[in-house]
Amino acid sequence: MKILKTNGELLIDLPQFDNIKDAVMHCVLNEINLSYADLSDANLSDANLSYANLRGADLSCANLSDADLRGANLRGANLRGADLWGADTQYCYRFGHFSKLGGRCCFYYKPIETEPIYIIVAGCFSGTLDEFEEACKYTHPNDPAQAYEAQIAYLRTILK
Repeated sequence: MKILKTNGELLIDLPQFDNIKDAVMHCVLNEINLSYADLSDANLSDANLSYANLRGADLSCANLSDADLRGANLRGANLRGADLWGADTQYCYRFGHFSKLGGRCCFYYKPIETEPIYIIVAGCFSGTLDEFEEACKYTHPNDPAQAYEAQIAYLRTILK
């Protein structure tokens, strides 16, 4: 089992673990820096990653459902396509939740610190706020409540 940095440099080799989740949790418990680790497609559901340094990590398409990410450093992390359903992201940098009454919990995050863009993650959707608005209008053309109109207006005011 190897956890690699995105530039290919070996970060840690943990052959005693059968899966990436156990290896990552070992790293978190032992305060091993996971910044820039390639964790794409990893199954990290229910993992305790609180206060982990995941800065710049590739978490694309990772299963983070019900993971404890409280206080984790996700600055510059790639979360595109990641499953964040039920994940606790309290105190994460540039990361927040929004939902509508009776609706799913959705997330927004800033993938690159210096860029003005935020990514919206809602169910299987992942894209910019403009793309999210268009997708909602297309999916729910006659129902402003289903189209997240109020949430989109709110996000436009806070994500400047």
